[in-house]
Amino acid sequence: MRLENLTFTDAVKKLQNDAVKNDSIHQDNDRKVAAQRKESKKTCTVPKRKRNSALRKIKDALSSASDFYHQYLRKDTERVLEARMYLLERGFSESLIHQFQIGYAPLGSSELVSYLLSKGFSSDVILESGLGVASKYGTGLFDTFRDRIVVPLRDHEGQVIAFGGRVFPYKGNEEGQKPTFGPKYLNSSETRVFKKSEVLFGAEYIFQQEEKPEQVVIVEGYFDVLTMHQAGIWYATASLGTALSLRQIEIAAKLSKTKKVVLNFDNDIAGHTAACRTADHLLEAASRRGIQLFIALLPEGVKDADEFIRLYSATDYIQRVLKNAIPLVEWRAKITLQDYDGSIESRTRCIEILGNLFSKIGTVSYRSHLAHYFAEQITQHVEDPNLVVFTEDQILRIVRNLRARRPCVKHESSKGLFRTDTIEEDSSQVLVPFSSSYDDSSGIRFVEEFFLRIMIHFASVRQRCTEVVYKGRFRFSDSSLWDLWKWLARNGLETYSQLNAEKLSIALEAEEAELYQRHAHLFSVDEHLLLEVMDPEEAVESSVS
Repeated sequence: MRLENLTFTDAVKKLQNDAVKNDSIHQDNDRKVAAQRKESKKTCTVPKRKRNSALRKIKDALSSASDFYHQYLRKDTERVLEARMYLLERGFSESLIHQFQIGYAPLGSSELVSYLLSKGFSSDVILESGLGVASKYGTGLFDTFRDRIVVPLRDHEGQVIAFGGRVFPYKGNEEGQKPTFGPKYLNSSETRVFKKSEVLFGAEYIFQQEEKPEQVVIVEGYFDVLTMHQAGIWYATASLGTALSLRQIEIAAKLSKTKKVVLNFDNDIAGHTAACRTADHLLEAASRRGIQLFIALLPEGVKDADEFIRLYSATDYIQRVLKNAIPLVEWRAKITLQDYDGSIESRTRCIEILGNLFSKIGTVSYRSHLAHYFAEQITQHVEDPNLVVFTEDQILRIVRNLRARRPCVKHESSKGLFRTDTIEEDSSQVLVPFSSSYDDSSGIRFVEEFFLRIMIHFASVRQRCTEVVYKGRFRFSDSSLWDLWKWLARNGLETYSQLNAEKLSIALEAEEAELYQRHAHLFSVDEHLLLEVMDPEEAVESSVS
């Protein structure tokens, strides 16, 4: 005001004018920003619309190709008649051929491409859909599938997203099923609408049923699935090869009432390798999702499910193969023991592999059962009875160590239930003591020790004792007693679930000598405790309250 020689009134008027100008500038800026955002939205939506339009064109091209192949199978040319005869010889009815829209890809080099071009599809769409391949010499496009029986692959909505093609023999061809072009089996290359690892052939037919099956079977090839559906086994799917993915297992589990998935790969080296790979790499992830992975084994000399059903019957397949399916983890463990030769080195190697394998299973009791059973198998030719217990302990020790290093993951289906494998050494959830000090005169320590005595001496309520602490209904004021509870929570329900207080103390002394020395008195038999705790469940509740 003084610098500009203004009176107070003039200064106020100037400030008002400046404010109006600034407000006008801000409004102009806001309008510009809003306009820029609007323009930005326009530019963003255009590519999205184009993308959706491109995907729609690809799916339309695939649908048109499916119609073309299926209609071509109705022609009366010699080669088409051979294709139809081949399908009938394999036992496929006309209704099954129609249901799955099975077709024939003609021998000509570009008959499908010419058809699609006549329908208005561009060369780019034909290439992107995997229906055509460009000539090396730049002379145009050629059909991907030629002289093959073709089966459409669909998504869960039933839309065609790819194809699988199979060669078939010429009439009187002594060389059998010699491919005309390429390999015996040929699948579409991956495209924007088709990812092989995310598709199960036949899954869409299960999805359409009103009621889910008790289990879903995964085989290798689509011809296996066709044979199984023809025989009434409608809950069969195919992974289109041996490279099974977690996503495919999840799809199969969602189609099943019980999340039970049965693998029935081909009875050859590739099939066995695929089953081992699934157990080694996907078992843990499947277990965390509550999926039950089983494996069904074919008898010696039978190559696949298709061959078994054609040799015997669908009833035999269900009774002899599917009903005898065993958990994948047990089959993998038995495969491991096939390499056991009785030597110390071999035993050590088997124990390490089994420990790693069993650590992938989420159920504590099942892990303990497996460890005990296979410890007996390893030591069955040894006279020392203590070796079974020692071997079992070694396996479970590896299991415990491996699970302790893994991230804390709760089972999807265990709502409200406590899982011991979710406890970590550095857990900072509700599982913390109130303080590191305590007051004996208050009686708090007596209550906390009484609670731990119940947990130690009564195996039947260890789960309950663990749950009430985890839910925050009981806390420890003494950090040392807290450490003892954590050890019991990890081991009393898992590795040493069947041990009484005396054997539990031996295990604690071997692993945590200092902790045991502090609380050895809690493991001794207290007649007063045994008389007082007539009902352990009630005793737990009284401690909590």
